[in-house]
Amino acid sequence: MRRLCAFLCFVAIALGATLSTPARSGEFDYLTVGLRVAALIAQSRIASPPLPELGRDKKHHFTPQVAYLTGRIFGDFGKSQGVITDASYTGEPEGWGYGLAYQSPTVGRLSLFAYGLYTHSSSNYAVTFNSPNSPDLKIDNSRTQAKAMGTGLSLLVVGDTDSFFAAGAFGGGFYSDVNTKYDYVYASPPLPGYDTTYFHNWTSKDHGITTGLQAKIRVKKFSITALAVYTRDLSGQCIPEADAAGNYYPCNASIDNSFTAYSVSVGYRGLSVGLFSRLNSEIEASDVKLRKLQASYTLSL
Repeated sequence: MRRLCAFLCFVAIALGATLSTPARSGEFDYLTVGLRVAALIAQSRIASPPLPELGRDKKHHFTPQVAYLTGRIFGDFGKSQGVITDASYTGEPEGWGYGLAYQSPTVGRLSLFAYGLYTHSSSNYAVTFNSPNSPDLKIDNSRTQAKAMGTGLSLLVVGDTDSFFAAGAFGGGFYSDVNTKYDYVYASPPLPGYDTTYFHNWTSKDHGITTGLQAKIRVKKFSITALAVYTRDLSGQCIPEADAAGNYYPCNASIDNSFTAYSVSVGYRGLSVGLFSRLNSEIEASDVKLRKLQASYTLSL
C-alpha cells in the first residue's frame, strides 16, 4: 500500500504543472517566428536542466548534459491577420545544447545547486505569398545562440539516497541571453529599387525565478524521475533589433518568457535519459512545435 501511495504521489507531481499553464498569446505571424523559435528553444533547455540528486550525502555532484532539439514550423500568415489568404510559412528548426550542473554536499535536507546551459540552433524557413504583388521570402542563414544559468536551493522532502521513493522541491533564479541573426531574402525586390536581402539581429536578455517539484522511484539501480517546473520572467523588457542598414529599434518586439513544464526521464546508475517532456509557454502557438532528446550523467566526488 505504501508503494501504491508513493506511485500516485509521483504521478500527481508529474501532472501538477498543467494546473498552472500560462495563457497563450494566440496566433502569431511569420515576422515573429524566428524570434519565438529562439525563445522557445531557450525555454525548453531551462525547463529541464541537470537538477540535484534526491538524497543526502557529503559528496560534490557534477552533471554534464547534452540535448538535441528539432521541430516543425508551419503556419498561415493570413490567419494571424484575421483574413483568408494563400500565404504560408514552413521550416524545420534544429539545434544542439550542452549543460553542466553542480550540487553541493547536503546540510541536513538542503543543498545548493547551480547550472549553466548553452544551445546553438538554426531555424531557416520559407514564406510563400502566392501573390504577384508580394515576392516570396526566405528566412535564411538563421543562427541562434542561447546561454542560460541558474542557481538556488534544493530541499529533500521525502525519502533519501537509497529509498524506493523520494521527492523534493527546489527554487532559485535564472538569467538567459539569447541572440538570433538571420536574413530576409526576397525572390525579387519587395518594392522597385529596394534590395532583396536584409540582415536582422535580435538580442533578448531575461531574468526571473524558477521553482519546481521532482520525484523519483528507484528499483535497484534503475530509476524513473518526474519533474514539474514553473518559471516566471521578471524582465519586463522590450527586445531591440538592428539591421544591415544601420537602423536600431530599441523596442521592436516584446516577449514574455514565462512558462510551465513537466517531464519524465529514466535512469541507470548515474545516467539519465529524457523520456517525455511538455512545455507550456506564453509565446507558444500552433505554428511552432519542438521536440527534445537529452541525456546526462552524474559524477559524485
